Amino acid sequence: MSSENVLKLNKLLDASGYKASIRTKREAVYIRGTFLDRDGTRKRKEIALNAKIYDFATCRDRVNNFYIEYEKDKCLPKEFSWNKKTVIKEVKRNTVEKGIEQFIKDFWERKGVTEESEQTTESKRTLKSYEVQLNKLDEYKNSLLTPDLLAQVILDKSKANSKPRNDMCKIFKRLGKLYFVENDLKEIDKIKGQWKPNQRQRLNEDEAIELIDKLRENKNYGWLTAAVFIYGCRPMEAFTLNIQKGGSAIAVNCPKAKAKHIKYPVALGIEKDNFNPDPLLDRWDMYNVERIYSWSLEKNDYDSEVCRGKVEAWTKWLRKNGVINFGLVDLRHYWGIRSIYAEMDIRASIKSLGHSQQVHSTTYTSTYDLIDAIKQQKKLSK
Repeated sequence: MSSENVLKLNKLLDASGYKASIRTKREAVYIRGTFLDRDGTRKRKEIALNAKIYDFATCRDRVNNFYIEYEKDKCLPKEFSWNKKTVIKEVKRNTVEKGIEQFIKDFWERKGVTEESEQTTESKRTLKSYEVQLNKLDEYKNSLLTPDLLAQVILDKSKANSKPRNDMCKIFKRLGKLYFVENDLKEIDKIKGQWKPNQRQRLNEDEAIELIDKLRENKNYGWLTAAVFIYGCRPMEAFTLNIQKGGSAIAVNCPKAKAKHIKYPVALGIEKDNFNPDPLLDRWDMYNVERIYSWSLEKNDYDSEVCRGKVEAWTKWLRKNGVINFGLVDLRHYWGIRSIYAEMDIRASIKSLGHSQQVHSTTYTSTYDLIDAIKQQKKLSK
C-alpha cells in the first residue's frame, strides 16, 4: 500500500510540471527537489510533509498545498501551513475514543489488510496485546486526546522503571504519533524509565538432565522438551524442528512481529561433556522424532491460536510432572548461556537462537560480563 501511495503522489508531482519526487523515511513523507530559497539561491532540499505515507489523503493535500504556498512568493516560505501551531491544535481536537479507532485502523493499514478475512490469528493476538494498554484510557474515552493526557495516564497507571510502563509508553507514543509531531511527545520519552529484562541465570544442569530423562518417555512432549534443551529453539519452533544426520537441524524461525523464515539451529551438549551434543542426542534418542503436532512454511499451515494452545498444554503437562524450577523459555535461554560458556561465535549463536544481536547482548549481559571477568582473572593468575 505504501509503495502504491508513493507512485500516486509522484504522478501528482509530474502532472504539476515540477521536477521533484516523493521520498519516504520510516514512513514519513518528503518532497525532494531543487527550489528557490528566500535568499535568492536555488537549493536541493527535502521538505517534510509531516504526514505518514499510508495516510494518502493528507499526503495528497499537502503536496497540493506545497506548490500553492511555494508559488505564492515564488520561493520557499519561511514555514509551511502544516507546521504551524494552529494546524497542530486543530488536529488535536480528537477524542481518545476516536484516537483508538484510528490506531486500530492504522494497525491493519500498516499490514496491508483491507478485509477482515485477511486478518491472521497472529496479528489479532498482537493487536489484542496492544489493546491491553489502550484499555487503560477507557475512563477518558470522551476526553480530548492530548500528549499531556497520555503522559499523565502512564504516570497514574504504571510504576516507574517497570515493564508495564515500558509497554504503555511504546503503545501510547505510537497512538500519539498519529496526531502529533515527535516534539509534542517528548514527555513520554522522559517518563519511560530504564526498565530492562531480567538477566538469565544458569540452571542446575544435573537436575535438568535428570528431569528430562524422565520426561523423554512421554510420546507427546518428551522429545519436544529435549529438543528445546539441545537446540535452544522457541517452543513453537520445536514443532517444526527437523534433525539431520550428524545433529544439525532445520527449523522455522519465529521472531516476534517479523516474517517467519528458515533457520539452522546448532545442537549443544552440557559442560561436563565439553558441550559435545552427541551424548545427549543418543541419550534422548533424538533421531526418533515423537510429537503430536507440527507445521511448516511449505504447507503454510501455521495457526497461531492452535500453536499457542499446544504450547500451553505442553507447559501444563510439565508442571503436572514436577517441573517447577524452570520452564520451556528457561531451557531456551540456558542454551544461550551454554553457548557463551562454550565460546561459540556470537554470530552463530544469534543465528541459532533466531534473534538480533541487540536482544542477545541485553539478555545475556551478565553472563558475558562474568565470562570476561573469569578469563581476565585466569590471565592475572598465571
